[in-house]
Amino acid sequence: KRDAITINKNTNLKELKSFLISNNKFIKKNIFEACGRGIEIINIDTENENIEDVIKSVVSNNDIILEELVTQSKDLSEFNSTSVNPLRCITFNTKQGIMTPFFFMRFGREGKFIDNGAAGG
Repeated sequence: KRDAITINKNTNLKELKSFLISNNKFIKKNIFEACGRGIEIINIDTENENIEDVIKSVVSNNDIILEELVTQSKDLSEFNSTSVNPLRCITFNTKQGIMTPFFFMRFGREGKFIDNGAAGG
């Protein structure tokens, strides 16, 4: 239930402005990338920066998604406070019902904000 917006040629600028005003710090991802490549944390000063200038700097020729930052619990932050350390639960919807064959936890490296090993986590 995080606040998020997709940026492409059909983007509603009013919705984008609303997102930027509500989220002065957020994640920017290229929709067509994987493994944590190209993910950035964007931090804007909505008090002192012109929203139109921020839009120009955030929006590129690629389709991107902007997402509200995740705040993890204090307990999970003890593993690494600079990244989100997710618990991933793999599920399958089978004829016998929902199956959870395995789950695992991922951790970022100290100083990195991405947990993905391919991107430095």
